[in-house]
Amino acid sequence: MKKTLISATLFGAAFATAMAQGAETAKTFNILLPDSRYWQTDIPTLSYTDNGEKKTVIMTPVAGKCGWFQATFDKAPKDAIIGLKYNSNIKLGINGLWDEDETANPIDLNIVYDAYAVNSLYFIPDDNQWPAVSESLGWFTTYPEVEGVCAFNLAALIYDTDQSLNPLFSFDETSELDNCAGLHTDIVKPELGADNKPVFSGSANAKKCFDKEEKFKTLFNYSQGVNETQCYDMTFQRNDTDVRWTFDSNPLGGFFPVEKTSDSTVLTINDVKMGPTADARTKRTTGTGEDTRNQQFCAESHSIFTYYENEEFTFGNTDDMWVFVNKKLAIDKGGLNEPTPVTLALKDLNINYGEDFLVEGQEYTLDIFYCNRRSKAPNFSFKANIYIKSNPYVELTTIDKGNGALQLDVCYEYEQSSDCDGVALGVPKTVRICPKDSLDQKIKFSITTRDGKIPEGCDKCNELPHGKISFDGIDLTKPVTPVIHPDKITGLAPGYYRLCADVNGKKAYFNFSVQGGSEAIRTSVAELAHSGFDIRMANPHQFSIVTGNSNIAKAYAVMDMQGRIVNKGVINSTETLVPALIPGSYVVKIGVDYKRVNIR
Repeated sequence: MKKTLISATLFGAAFATAMAQGAETAKTFNILLPDSRYWQTDIPTLSYTDNGEKKTVIMTPVAGKCGWFQATFDKAPKDAIIGLKYNSNIKLGINGLWDEDETANPIDLNIVYDAYAVNSLYFIPDDNQWPAVSESLGWFTTYPEVEGVCAFNLAALIYDTDQSLNPLFSFDETSELDNCAGLHTDIVKPELGADNKPVFSGSANAKKCFDKEEKFKTLFNYSQGVNETQCYDMTFQRNDTDVRWTFDSNPLGGFFPVEKTSDSTVLTINDVKMGPTADARTKRTTGTGEDTRNQQFCAESHSIFTYYENEEFTFGNTDDMWVFVNKKLAIDKGGLNEPTPVTLALKDLNINYGEDFLVEGQEYTLDIFYCNRRSKAPNFSFKANIYIKSNPYVELTTIDKGNGALQLDVCYEYEQSSDCDGVALGVPKTVRICPKDSLDQKIKFSITTRDGKIPEGCDKCNELPHGKISFDGIDLTKPVTPVIHPDKITGLAPGYYRLCADVNGKKAYFNFSVQGGSEAIRTSVAELAHSGFDIRMANPHQFSIVTGNSNIAKAYAVMDMQGRIVNKGVINSTETLVPALIPGSYVVKIGVDYKRVNIR
């Protein structure tokens, strides 16, 4: 598909042709979510004004376009702001992430749709994701063929076994497993053990399934000659228009996480080899013809999430499942039972365990334990309306030091549960390393253009030297606490740049610009949506230019849809009357601002 940028040239034959094609009523606004933890751990919203009333809608994933979300309207809204459902202080406006005053400036989508005679707009607010440098600054009138984040992996530890090794697993009609058929609660204690494993309760129900605690422990611990330990990455995605992150084995034909394992893939944890136990990989019939699969196993996963009141987790599985939130039992579904989905509303845990058990904005552990002991058709699904944190990232914050100086604080954060070693240790936690506190983390600084390229002819931009001041305004004499003087930066051509802080291959950016008179970059869309004036119809053939902005240009021009000036004049008051025009569509231009008007 051809990429169509919103051109800085509004007028001409192409624009006139597009305008003449007319427009349908429905308007669709599409946004590619930034690749940052805030935007990937929340649900995007669009707030706007409709007939003077403030409204907010949930944006939904766009089917077939990875990472894109959309909202559809019968009438294009004014004062649009992209935000987040739970983190209401995180917002995006017309300039996306590239906003030097860090204020989300509202978008008058009504003007943009009208001026470009389109029914769909595509916005990429993170300039690092742009397909190319453009004067449109991330705005497109057709799909730009760029995809974003639509999947993440969560590591699970698999204890692979077979009924020939462990009598707790069997497809045969054995009395020991028959006693455990159906739903059996109270098999485990309501609190996770000190080793982050479920603790056998010893209750009457528990003894129907496991006559001894030692047998129960073989489910989620390496037992020599009984099982072996392997790793499996569960890939979570947003599917079609479902805002929830989902892992679902059903479309994959079942949950068979240890199909391609071998001696070489057996894990070593704390210098102990967790196998191999070759018989654990025995493949047994699934009951569908000649098909055989490795299907007797248990699994555990440990992760971290940030709690907000409306979060829900939905699980579907065959056989035993125990889920712990903040170390407390949240789903108790033991026994050889049917794969019935269970939804956990996290706010209900505050009823069970006290109103302060989960506090909004705080991080908590999520521990999942699951077995397939009897079913020949194992399945596992996990859906959540929150992103389970797993990917490392770099966070950069600024501290105003006065006199135009900004100190940059750089921190590197990752989730221990993002790899199998972390899962195996059973202690999921957020590891945060701030170089100013831990000098063993080396930061690499570089300067790029807004599309991520090293500026032409600037060899030293590739890696700025520590211990020195570069370009008169980037002070790295103390590289763990760099100080930036944006207004003092020299030696770079006029334009927009980013200072990149790189830790372990993960990057964060500080955006700055170098001014240069007529060479300063402008965006037609941003200017169009920020027009400093309004149009008020005086009568069917006349209109007034209304402005309260004393800095607005003093001259105006009225152009037809071929770009020809048909009228011009001077702004002489807060409301300037424009002489009568013949019926048709016109564009009013004042300085760099535009508005369209229809004369009937």
